Amino acid sequence: MGAHTNVAIFLMNNPQLKKNVEHIYIMGGGVRSSNPTGCCPKNASPCVPQQCGDHGNLFTDFNTNPYAEYNIFGDPFAAYQVIHSGVPITLVPIDASNTIPITREFFEAFEKSQDTYEAQYCFKSVILGLMTNSIW
Repeated sequence: MGAHTNVAIFLMNNPQLKKNVEHIYIMGGGVRSSNPTGCCPKNASPCVPQQCGDHGNLFTDFNTNPYAEYNIFGDPFAAYQVIHSGVPITLVPIDASNTIPITREFFEAFEKSQDTYEAQYCFKSVILGLMTNSIW
């Protein structure tokens, strides 16, 4: 969905229409850290907890927020409004993209499953990502 600005504005300006929105799927945020101990190694002394974990997908100055995830960081107020709108939400955090690699086998199977416009859009997005990142 990207940054939540437009959806948040829609929901805030048209609360009576929320009932027409069946579900919102959000690809955004980060839930699990690669260091679940709160960024302080066990028995570390002194330790000053700080934000840590996997780097996000928003290219910021390392010292400001290297863990930012674009869809939430881009407009956190809007993300809050959407998540707390009362519409059922499914959050798919950036962590999910770290655990499901796009292999050639996955790509070829996905290429053969283009039955809906949504699948076609997602497939084109995958192609764009592969071309941009030169994965293979």
